[in-house]
Amino acid sequence: MHDVACTIVPPNRKPFLISRVDDRIGNNTATVDFDKVIGIVESNLPDNGRAFSEVDEDSKTIAKYIIDFLDNEVKQNRLPKNLLPLQSGVGNIANAVTAGLATSPFNNLTVWTEVLQDTMLDLYESGKLDYASAVSLSLSPKGFQRFYGNLDFYKNKCILRPQAIANHPENIRRLGVIAMNTPVEVDIFGHANSTLVGGTKMINGLGGSGDFLRNAYLSIMHTPSARSSKIDKTGISCIVPMVSHVDHTEHDLDVIVTEQG
Repeated sequence: MHDVACTIVPPNRKPFLISRVDDRIGNNTATVDFDKVIGIVESNLPDNGRAFSEVDEDSKTIAKYIIDFLDNEVKQNRLPKNLLPLQSGVGNIANAVTAGLATSPFNNLTVWTEVLQDTMLDLYESGKLDYASAVSLSLSPKGFQRFYGNLDFYKNKCILRPQAIANHPENIRRLGVIAMNTPVEVDIFGHANSTLVGGTKMINGLGGSGDFLRNAYLSIMHTPSARSSKIDKTGISCIVPMVSHVDHTEHDLDVIVTEQG
């Protein structure tokens, strides 16, 4: 299932010969200098996955808008009927979009992303997803049971690559990836903040959203218009006059979607 490819140091580095999601350029094993190995520890501990909360109505509405938008792009002949390779971030909205694709009019879908979540398994089993390339699996405990319990099926439809290959601008641009990610906030100028609440409190790193949004054929940011907190049920607006911190400029984004449209 793995495609382990080690890059060569410049100036001798070669192009990545990837023109399809299922192309392989490396090996399914990693080589090790045995002189550096002093022991091998076998483990049967399961992967420590975590389950996401149930998808809420706002996330379902956002997913519907995104699928309607993609459907219209197909009708206008700006996208093929099976779309282009999809990249999806992590979280409830990303899960809602993936779940929505399972009942969408699109078939023979492909995925070029960093992380596969539980809803990707649903997309496989719906028959809509042909092949996925990722870096890692972010499945719940039940998701891992499903994956390993049907490994003969998934291993022929999934490939795991190094992040240096999956997130490389060359591959993202050549494949024409449709990137979909969730920000902390976006502003009326089209800038997005993906890392710092209030510009100072870091909640996560930039991750692959910077690599994908800048180089994708179509860059989509999806967010609720406001997020509630423990002390504010109305919520803090995610659409602001100016973001408190800029991770992605207006030049990187094509579409911003909320539950309002």
